[in-house]
Amino acid sequence: MKKYGNKIVVLMLVVFMISMMFMGCNSNKVDPREKEVIEFMKKYDYDGAIAKAKELYTGEELEEMLDWINKDIERTKLVQQKIEEYEASKNPSSKLEIQEYTHKIKDNYIYITGRVKNVSDDDISYFEVVCKYLDKNGQVLDSDYTNSGLVLKPGEMREFEIMHKYREEYSEYEVLIGDVR
Repeated sequence: MKKYGNKIVVLMLVVFMISMMFMGCNSNKVDPREKEVIEFMKKYDYDGAIAKAKELYTGEELEEMLDWINKDIERTKLVQQKIEEYEASKNPSSKLEIQEYTHKIKDNYIYITGRVKNVSDDDISYFEVVCKYLDKNGQVLDSDYTNSGLVLKPGEMREFEIMHKYREEYSEYEVLIGDVR
């Protein structure tokens, strides 16, 4: 998840900047009151932005500002939803996370070892960790998995190991979560 953190921040900033550009297109001069509201929105403090708008505006201007803030809230939610869908597609389990893993080659075998963590609020009664062995072009040459049928409580971690016959063609490997129940 960490590797997506920077992408999320950049995407959120892009959405914010686009919304700022549209707001700026409505007039050549920026109302100083808008700047105060925008400062809250830059921090995604929408409650603060609404409170500041109510403090600074009345009547039709207030309704227009609240409408603009609410549209930005909806855009932000949509972007967040798309990010979550993308992350979910990369990791089919929102219950189990791979915390770390390494590999070593010994006696013509490759050993993938690591640790998974139950990040849900529910017990996990079964899970699989899958390893795909790739060539230099990223094509899957083979795969293997390990599993556990021992109960993994919320917040608990368990180590895993996948031992597989090593081939010189393996350039890379990919470790991911398989079935989780």
